[in-house]
Amino acid sequence: MADSPFADMDEVTHLFIPGVGKPDGTDNDILDLIKTLHQTQYKEGAYGLDWSSVSLPSNPVDGMTVIRYNTTVDAKRTYRYTTGKGWVADFYRYNISLYLEENLRNADQTWNGIFNSIATAQALSSGSPINITSGISKLFLVLNAGSDFDGTITISGTSVDRDTGVETGSDSEAITIDSLTTENTSTDAEGNNIYDFTTGYITDKWWKGSVTISTTDVNISDMDIYQLAYEQFDDDPFLILDSIDIKMLITNSNAWFYCYTYHVQPNGGKKCDITNLATLSIDVGESTANRNYRLRKVIEQEIYGDTEGVFVEFHFGPPASTYFQNITVKLWAKHFI
Repeated sequence: MADSPFADMDEVTHLFIPGVGKPDGTDNDILDLIKTLHQTQYKEGAYGLDWSSVSLPSNPVDGMTVIRYNTTVDAKRTYRYTTGKGWVADFYRYNISLYLEENLRNADQTWNGIFNSIATAQALSSGSPINITSGISKLFLVLNAGSDFDGTITISGTSVDRDTGVETGSDSEAITIDSLTTENTSTDAEGNNIYDFTTGYITDKWWKGSVTISTTDVNISDMDIYQLAYEQFDDDPFLILDSIDIKMLITNSNAWFYCYTYHVQPNGGKKCDITNLATLSIDVGESTANRNYRLRKVIEQEIYGDTEGVFVEFHFGPPASTYFQNITVKLWAKHFI
């Protein structure tokens, strides 16, 4: 497009805006394509996360389309101007959904991911490795205390390729650390954890079975280790996590329910934060037997699915009961066109 035949943006705008005696651009796919390709040339650039560093045309006419491209995260947004609505980013909504006929007894349930503690209060130093047994997932390390936390932790064992499922025995992965983890995990009224970690450490690889965690140069006196997996929306490079919506039948007035939607956010190197984006709850005494309940929370969180994602935890109570039936959950997202 460097040698565009059009002199300037105004000429393109006037040429392709529908009018008397001109082709209707809203119905002409070829003209729409030419207009879109040309205007991409004028709006391309790294515009930051709010996509607003460069102003949209100040004198738009109905039907004008502009593409903004963010080279930092390799994502784009298409803006269309219509009279009465102004500039609106084009997107389509989609959801991932879950149906449970009945909740399980004595079990918290994680959806679209894994967050499972497999070792706590572990000590790690040179010559004193940690040996654990994992399922198949990434590992998330929480460094609670240590006298030397500037160096390298090595994960060794069998890795699993996330795209092909191919296993590699005697594999290894180095994690560079330079700080401890800040944990602000709290509990709800029924004692369920509401996780909050800043500067945990996450593996790039998936690990399976027997795993050794070792070091030659750090001294950690208290480390917690979790299995971690999360929904990345098929590695969608940019989307908005819109809302979570739950419907269920409660059969006993003693029932209680808590739901937490967690954001997994790698933030440089192999550091990673985990925070709660949305809480949905029904406390003890708030429900009536044999009534349906619908819960919804708007989230509006940007997700860069090539690295980030979400998982959801459900806590049905009392734990030994099955007071919840016909449970439908939808997690809504916006994908920008």
